[in-house]
Amino acid sequence: AGAMMGPPPVAVATADVSEMKWPVESAAIGTITPVQGVTLSVEVSGTITELSFESGQPVQKGDVLAKLDSRSERAQLSAVEAARDLAKLSLDRSKQLLERQTISQAEFDAADAEYKQALANVENIKSSIDKKEIVAPFDGRLGIRRINLGQYLNAGEAVVSLQSIDPIYVSFYLPQKELAYLKVGLPVETISDAFPGQQIIGKI
Repeated sequence: AGAMMGPPPVAVATADVSEMKWPVESAAIGTITPVQGVTLSVEVSGTITELSFESGQPVQKGDVLAKLDSRSERAQLSAVEAARDLAKLSLDRSKQLLERQTISQAEFDAADAEYKQALANVENIKSSIDKKEIVAPFDGRLGIRRINLGQYLNAGEAVVSLQSIDPIYVSFYLPQKELAYLKVGLPVETISDAFPGQQIIGKI
């Protein structure tokens, strides 16, 4: 009986062979950097009369963030606009007189030049007033406010930083051996402690 006993039969399992994709993943620590980032400043000197933002506030392109005192320029604007209107009336009158041949071409040209000079003066004052406003050049989020209401600012003095947040860059480093797997357009899954439980998908 002992001679007739042998090892138990071998259990064999079978399965269908199928093809599947095995993703190659690499983990890295990255740094968030904005696509656009600037420090806003004033072009001309002046006293701050209006503040329209707070630190960390999101803004849209074209939003007025602060204004400097422009009362002097606005008074000048009223004067040059009056001079422009007077020059326009003089030019129209000269044109009618020239058609009747009661004035010379030189006199008409002088009136025309005076009107163009008045237009240039108006645009110059308007440009000076525009420089007294600090405007957001693109959509983004503001940093720490560096100015206060009533403060006198010199030309070029920093007001606040502005960083774009959509879209945004994440810079990271990988070992050189990973280079063979990398190509433009590959998806990147990003997580951050600032957004727990949230996964942001980007691409190389």
